[in-house]
Amino acid sequence: MPAFLYFMPAHETPVSLADLRAWQLDYAFERVPYHARVQGPTGSGTLLVDDRRLEPLTPTYRPEEQTWKRQPGADFWVGWYQHAIPTIEDLERPEQLPGDRVELADGHRWLVPLVRQVRAGGASEPALPCYLDLDDEGQLIRGAIAEQHTWLWDQCAPFWDAWLAGIEAALARVATLPADATSDEIISAGQFAIECDTLLADAVRVLSGNYRIGLREALALKLFRTDQGPAEILKAACDTELATLYLQKKSAAAMPAA
Repeated sequence: MPAFLYFMPAHETPVSLADLRAWQLDYAFERVPYHARVQGPTGSGTLLVDDRRLEPLTPTYRPEEQTWKRQPGADFWVGWYQHAIPTIEDLERPEQLPGDRVELADGHRWLVPLVRQVRAGGASEPALPCYLDLDDEGQLIRGAIAEQHTWLWDQCAPFWDAWLAGIEAALARVATLPADATSDEIISAGQFAIECDTLLADAVRVLSGNYRIGLREALALKLFRTDQGPAEILKAACDTELATLYLQKKSAAAMPAA
């Protein structure tokens, strides 16, 4: 079963879970993986791989058979065997969060965790596992997000804020059009760009909720194209399709009667 390999330059002591967290590599492993000192892409260091998933390939550095690239924003390198790059099935986490399948540029339908859900009236709330709580009237409600999932909520926040600002501005433009506006004018007024500088990184991080994947791995798997981008992942995570319907209804109800 193919697996990605990882190389931490200049590290020469046993690896711990604390090391994985400090290196921002804990997304790739649920436990301390097989690791060994090797001569890697930058010299001496430590190679890490889940050897349970790599069999029958060899967990070592073989530049003539492998491709290695540095993980953006981190110190470690990501490698893979050129004839056996991991597949979507190889990267699935043992337990996955529910959500929607989104087809990415590689042609596979990836399961994107549902992070936000929209209730009647358009209010947005966490769709992640939450603690049960009671309101002041004693009614059962969803309480705080379970600690291990709060990072997903935070990761989606920049996109949600940018998307919400964009669509509300677009709906406001549509509302100012004259009654005899053409369909092309309505479509043009309703278009908007999502201004989010962290779009790609946030999308991959959200996808890592269900898969052992980082930015370099996603690019190696060719998950994104210029015409098929990471916004689709965050739209699915934030349930923007349903949110759009509620916002459109709210905007229409606010318009004065003809």
